[in-house]
Amino acid sequence: MLKRYCAVALLLFATPGPTIAGYQDENPDEVFSAVYERLGALPVKAARDPNIWLRLEELKREPCDQKSIGDLALALDKAGYRREAANGLYKFVMNCGAPVTALHRSIDIYLRLTDYPKAVEVADEFMRRAPTNREASMDCSG
Repeated sequence: MLKRYCAVALLLFATPGPTIAGYQDENPDEVFSAVYERLGALPVKAARDPNIWLRLEELKREPCDQKSIGDLALALDKAGYRREAANGLYKFVMNCGAPVTALHRSIDIYLRLTDYPKAVEVADEFMRRAPTNREASMDCSG
């Protein structure tokens, strides 16, 4: 009888528990396809970063969450995915309509990348959406 209990105990400990899928084993292209349609796809390596994954999950649940897009852009920028951060901010505003401050951040990133044509395109959109905003005027004049 004792041998039987020991065998059962060994089997229980030897059998792995249920696996929980997550940022290391799920395909981000599939998990976040709806988010990627709105913001643009990310490299798999970037999406697997736990901080970025969390922000993508937030934007999957709340597509126009302004805090989440800001946090995502910051995380992407820090991880070296500046173009993806700028593109995401720009597309977010185009799809959600706000906040125009995301356009300002996008312009700054494009300027750091020396992608002047894209910076001008985004600045143009900033001017259309916030013509009386002093920062929009400064971005376009200087």
